[in-house]
Amino acid sequence: MRPGETISDLQAFSSALQGFVFGVVLMFFGLMNITIYGHVTQFTFLPVLAVLFWPRQASYTWSLIFVFLLGLLIDLSGGAVLGVWSLSLLVLYMVLGGGLKQDVGLLQAFAVFLLSLVIVMMGFFLLGHLALGQWISPFAFVGDAVLCLFVFPFVFWVHKLMAGLGARSQGVR
Repeated sequence: MRPGETISDLQAFSSALQGFVFGVVLMFFGLMNITIYGHVTQFTFLPVLAVLFWPRQASYTWSLIFVFLLGLLIDLSGGAVLGVWSLSLLVLYMVLGGGLKQDVGLLQAFAVFLLSLVIVMMGFFLLGHLALGQWISPFAFVGDAVLCLFVFPFVFWVHKLMAGLGARSQGVR
């Protein structure tokens, strides 16, 4: 540790790093191609869940940096225009105010995720239009968004399970 740095600063950095690692894991699942009835699709919007479930105790400054890096990594690995994912995720992070609270239920979290998908898709269309000079077809993304909506309850359950294990290991109930 550096002089003047406290344990709480280190924990805040660690929480931001955990959110980033969770986003990278979801990014790899998001890059998988899935064929459903002859139609190839992806879990393109799965990394949005990392921002949605970003640790609330994470440092705001480090979170902004890690959300931006996560977006750049998604842009690079997915072959997208650099900055589209980064700016979309940063806007989403700022709109959400740093992720969901721990005590939200499935329906409320699902509604926030649906709103998050709309925000990110609007960012895609606007930034894609600025970068490419033409409007992006929304039909390619709508199928991917619907697929991510079906996966959301499972990821929500895993997140709740992991949060419960983390609280239990620290003696918090």
